Amino acid sequence: MILLDMSVVIDSFTGARHSARALWRVVEKGERVVPFGPEEASIAAELYRAVQRPRGREIDLAIAAAAIALDAELWTLNLGDFRDIPRLRVSAPA
Repeated sequence: MILLDMSVVIDSFTGARHSARALWRVVEKGERVVPFGPEEASIAAELYRAVQRPRGREIDLAIAAAAIALDAELWTLNLGDFRDIPRLRVSAPA
């Protein structure tokens, strides 16, 4: 399973659309939207306590928590935003 950061979605539909082909392959596989529930919220709270500078990163931590809860890889164009998050598998779309 792959979880998409909005940077990938935006890049797929604007400008040079560098991520469009990779996103299309994911859509063809039938991937779906997933909910953010109590398990994800609990993981997000753990991550908030685990990273050095969590303030202002709440959305990134929530995205990371969802990926961790789903045992999914997170695709993002902003790898530096997620580099310090424990247990997260993160990469740029290929």
